[in-house]
Amino acid sequence: MTASREENQHDALLDAVGRSDGSTNKPTLYEALGLTSAATEHEIRKSYFKMAIKVHPDRNAGDSRATERFQSLQKIYSVLSDPEKRRIYDQTGQFEDEDGVLSEKNFESLYEYYKAKFREVTVDAIE
Repeated sequence: MTASREENQHDALLDAVGRSDGSTNKPTLYEALGLTSAATEHEIRKSYFKMAIKVHPDRNAGDSRATERFQSLQKIYSVLSDPEKRRIYDQTGQFEDEDGVLSEKNFESLYEYYKAKFREVTVDAIE
C-alpha cells in the first residue's frame, strides 16, 4: 500500500466517525477499515488489528492526529465487533456516540423523520 493510499485510509477513520470538516461524502465504517458490509467477524478483527498497528500513537510519535485516528478506529471496531450495534448500523447507517446518545444533528434528523411519519396524537384523533 502506498504512503498516499495509507494516509487516505487513515483519514477515512476520522471521516467515518464524523469529523466535521464540511464534507458530505463520508466513508462507511466498513470502508474505513478497507472492507465491505459483507465482512465476517474474523475479517473485521484482522483489519482492525492491522490498522491499529499502523495508526497507534506510540508508532506515530510525530503525528499530531495519531491519537484522534486511533480513537476513531476504536469506535469503529466497537460498533462492528458488537453484533447488535452492527445490526443497527447496517440498518440505519448511524451509530451511538461515546456517551450512548445520538449526536444533536442525528437526533434532529430522527425527530423530523418521526414527526413527519407519525401525526400528532390529539383528543379528537382518539375519539
